[in-house]
Amino acid sequence: MQLPSKFKMAVSGCQNSCSEPIIKDLGLMGTAKGYTLSVGGSAGPRPRLGDIVAKDLSEEQALDLVERIINFYKGYGKPRRIGEVLDEIGIEKFKAEVGL
Repeated sequence: MQLPSKFKMAVSGCQNSCSEPIIKDLGLMGTAKGYTLSVGGSAGPRPRLGDIVAKDLSEEQALDLVERIINFYKGYGKPRRIGEVLDEIGIEKFKAEVGL
């Protein structure tokens, strides 16, 4: 899928976070109550922890939200990582754009 920039995703089945979802563009972490979704993380020259945008999601809710976030990012158009987009527009505007 063509996106404005590199886009890394990680899913961790538990709170040990072995796949490091909090430092990926989009991360899902399993908990006892459901999935926690983070957006905007990155490592490398400009490290950034992802922002937690939703908690206690069912599998269906998580997949739906992932699709909405990717569609938002695909339509954004500027060649920036999604964390930079969040810094530019703000987390509240981002949440409104993806329907949170």
